Amino acid sequence: MNAVLREAAKEDTASVHLNGVDWCEVTSIGLKINRPNASLEEMQETLDQLMIAHKGSPLALGDIMCKGEKRHGDKWAQAVDVNKKTGIKIKTLLEYRRVSEHVPISIRMESQNVEWSHYQIIAGQPEELRKKWVQLVAEHGWSPPQLRKEISEINRPSVNPEDDKNYLDPHYKQLLLDYIASSYSFLNRCTYEPFKREIERTIKAARFQYNRAPATDREEVKAQVDKMCTTPEEVAEEVPLSEQEIEAFFIQLVGCPPPRNPTDPTEAGSPYEWRTIGVVTEMSKGLRNQGIFRKDAPHWEGSETHNKYAPTVDWE
Repeated sequence: MNAVLREAAKEDTASVHLNGVDWCEVTSIGLKINRPNASLEEMQETLDQLMIAHKGSPLALGDIMCKGEKRHGDKWAQAVDVNKKTGIKIKTLLEYRRVSEHVPISIRMESQNVEWSHYQIIAGQPEELRKKWVQLVAEHGWSPPQLRKEISEINRPSVNPEDDKNYLDPHYKQLLLDYIASSYSFLNRCTYEPFKREIERTIKAARFQYNRAPATDREEVKAQVDKMCTTPEEVAEEVPLSEQEIEAFFIQLVGCPPPRNPTDPTEAGSPYEWRTIGVVTEMSKGLRNQGIFRKDAPHWEGSETHNKYAPTVDWE
């Protein structure tokens, strides 16, 4: 064993010198000892420098990736690509660059509570909030999972407690809990894959029902409308709500009820509007089903005044 270790130490490895340290050098596989009789003070100084380098290395690598890209462009990218000395994968370096770019040194903090993993999470937050999140981590000492939880809580849609009160009947919520528990018990014993998939689907629907609140229901409906589900029937295929509940959220999103007469408004200043669903022909004039669309969604222009978004089809 000792012979193998001594032999390995003779291999040529790239190294760097620490500031003011002559008794050792840092290599990619550890310390190269130049003078074995280093004093306690020398070793403590070396330890301090190594600790700083260890904690700051992802940020430092990210900083040089940012700087090199801005200063040298494609030449820098090629230089990084051919540099295989450290064995660090390109995608890892690119992630270091992303974090350093979004969390610049001006908002980082010298704190034992703040690590690169925190900066990685904070990098995905709105620019105006990143400095505040760094300060909160430094103050409270949150772990990365705790930070994710705090961010999730802040980003959760706000719900008026009065609106939320008794939104679901307490007895119904207890029924859902009992149903979920019994379904999981059966799922663990079930060996038939088609049945397991169906059980998992019903559990998912029950969990959605249990966690319902006015704001989250509205956000679920809005998300489906943004995906071009434009009628209550279409949204109901994706979200376990009744068509009546969905239409009520449609009215909230648009700001006015669906038009029932040619003179009724189709929008009320929100990003959404009512449009007639289907094709208008000479044989199918009159009241048509209404769905909601984002105003920036594509549509067809027609000649009907009460149905200006539907195409006109001529039947021979």
